[in-house]
Amino acid sequence: MAKIGYLFLKEGKGQGRQIVSQHWVNESTKAHIPAYFGLGYGYQWYRGEAAVNGKVIETFFAWGRGGQFILVLPEFDLVAVFTSRPYDNSYDRSSWRNGRANTSFRNPISRDLESFWQYNN
Repeated sequence: MAKIGYLFLKEGKGQGRQIVSQHWVNESTKAHIPAYFGLGYGYQWYRGEAAVNGKVIETFFAWGRGGQFILVLPEFDLVAVFTSRPYDNSYDRSSWRNGRANTSFRNPISRDLESFWQYNN
């Protein structure tokens, strides 16, 4: 998962060569339709923004079954991967619609990005 995120962070390049076309990376990570929580959705990628230290940054991420995430923050040259165990989809789907799951995912990342931002600036 990290390799996929890194490949998309680097606009399709890996090990000094173009593996996936830059055009495809840009098109697939671009918001084509609206999605949950005010996000946009491309071709298997979500597009959104995060506030870090009062600055709004662009993000895109893959959100997979059972809580799998590939989060890409191009401005920080950063890829974060999250894996999870609930493969049976036994979670309460209403929690995703009302934002509880999104908040539990977003808040720790926001705190970590805040620390990252302060450390690197």
